[in-house]
Amino acid sequence: MIDNPAPTIPSLGPDNAVDLVKLGSSKLMTYIKYPGIETGDDHLLLLNFRGCAADGAVVDELNDQVAVDLSKLTPYGMPAEIENHTIVDLDGGLAFYSYRVAIAGGAPGDESRRMYFYVGKRPRARPALPVLQIQESHDLHLDLSEAPAALGVRLVPYEAMSVGDIVTLHCRRFDSDGDEYLPALAYPTTVTKADLDKPLALFLNKSDLRRVDGGRIELSYGIQYAGTALEQTLSATQTIELNPPTSAQLPALTIVGHTGGPINPVQFPQGLPLRINAWPDIGVGDELLCYVRSDLDLVEPLVLQARVDVSTIDKGFIELVVPPEWVKATDRSPIELQYQFAWMGSALSATPYPATIRGPLVLPMAIVVDARPGDDPVEGAGEIDADGLVSSGINIQIDDEASYGPNDKIEVFFEGFGTTGAHSVTAPVTPGGRLFNIPPQFIPANMDKLVNVYYKVTPQGETFAYPSDIYVLRVLPVPLNRYLAIQSAQAQASGGRISISAVPAQGEKFSFPRGWAYIRAGQTLNALLVGKDTAGATLTYPIFNNHVVTQAQASANLVETFVSKAELQKFQTGSVTVGVTITYEPGAETKLVDARFTLAV
Repeated sequence: MIDNPAPTIPSLGPDNAVDLVKLGSSKLMTYIKYPGIETGDDHLLLLNFRGCAADGAVVDELNDQVAVDLSKLTPYGMPAEIENHTIVDLDGGLAFYSYRVAIAGGAPGDESRRMYFYVGKRPRARPALPVLQIQESHDLHLDLSEAPAALGVRLVPYEAMSVGDIVTLHCRRFDSDGDEYLPALAYPTTVTKADLDKPLALFLNKSDLRRVDGGRIELSYGIQYAGTALEQTLSATQTIELNPPTSAQLPALTIVGHTGGPINPVQFPQGLPLRINAWPDIGVGDELLCYVRSDLDLVEPLVLQARVDVSTIDKGFIELVVPPEWVKATDRSPIELQYQFAWMGSALSATPYPATIRGPLVLPMAIVVDARPGDDPVEGAGEIDADGLVSSGINIQIDDEASYGPNDKIEVFFEGFGTTGAHSVTAPVTPGGRLFNIPPQFIPANMDKLVNVYYKVTPQGETFAYPSDIYVLRVLPVPLNRYLAIQSAQAQASGGRISISAVPAQGEKFSFPRGWAYIRAGQTLNALLVGKDTAGATLTYPIFNNHVVTQAQASANLVETFVSKAELQKFQTGSVTVGVTITYEPGAETKLVDARFTLAV
């Protein structure tokens, strides 16, 4: 038996009905698609359309034929039209629709699966007005022992709500035997301008219900429109059992982007984005309320609302936003978020979502110890002498006004030049203190440059690091006169004179006998001897040629080498100079004042 799929009608609405207004005078376009239709140029489709009008009249189209035309195939399949009058005659009724396939003039095959659909405007399944919801209830049950004195009865705004309307809550009370306790309650509330476009709070006290605890109440409301004398519109009735609920609550909502711990409004400048996943049996027209409450008495609770439509169901979740001004107002306070939905004869509440709002951290800029304003003072900027930091490094103090906690992670950044000029530190000089040290090896690459100094705080239980304001520090270089020039073994003893004839076999020793400020392994040293050759032309010789300082040399504060007598003999006697450049990393270097020597025979 071939089980071909049912036809499809893409124009059907979400209520599985044909909209006759949209259809107008057109035929109803349907599509048929089954395995093998792509090669079915000799196939014939026999339509089986059976309708029942609202009054029970038979409206059928049987054995209408459609020849498969491969040139007309669409992604939906082969188009097949139903006459307009057939559909119009079914207004208020329904139809069943299927087909059979005949191949190459043979007998028709088995009937396909049938589809059914409605025609015309469908009756609204939802109540004419939203039903009332009680915040403290769940699954149409209310536990009075856990309820507050004033119950949270809410009404989703009706379309025509306006200032001056009188909305009266009606409550009939029945004891556990089903007997009504009289009188019935009627509590009117006048709609104000502040009530518009948000759920309306209605009055109902727990004390009104104690006499029927264990029984039930029937809640509804009536609307007396502004300027009129009588109630004109009545809602459907919602029945609430006055017993503890036994069913599980719905899962709690989530705050998008929040993984736990306190909520910092800085992370949510547009407010708190809430996500509520679709609940079982969610349906079009379900009314959702989300209650947002703060422990601060001065902060008004919020009630957010949403109405389920087809897009909600297809998407699978509902998104709401707690306004940023409310989040800011409830700074450093616990909050609770909970949602519930209601439909006539149905209502469920979710597990509450507790959280804490912690306001933006106060993180003033770091204090660089011994830094001073520059010649043209600028707020948040200063300078410091590198000359006095060779041994100590730079100390950075975090202001006592910085509002982080003892268990928060602190990281201080010295955001300088390149790889040897940038550093961060997480451990203070003294455990628990606010003084941090940048070791001296990270200073020389920043001489005569600007460095951004700041810190970041990662609160306990969070992953986001909050930066402080930035302090811009200029590192003033070590004065050149503080550097000891390159030395020659002979010149040290003879007032700068080097006798070529006295050069020993291993060569003339040139050295930095006390190193230089901030000497470190990995730095590059160049020293170029400059003079004239015997013909009077400029002659150079690299005493140190891209020499990389070793750890042993840095530890000993001694870098030395030898220049042979043969190399020195190439120079004309008389004055020569040695230019020295110390490179901390490419782009960061110090050029010393040229050293001068006198070559003699």
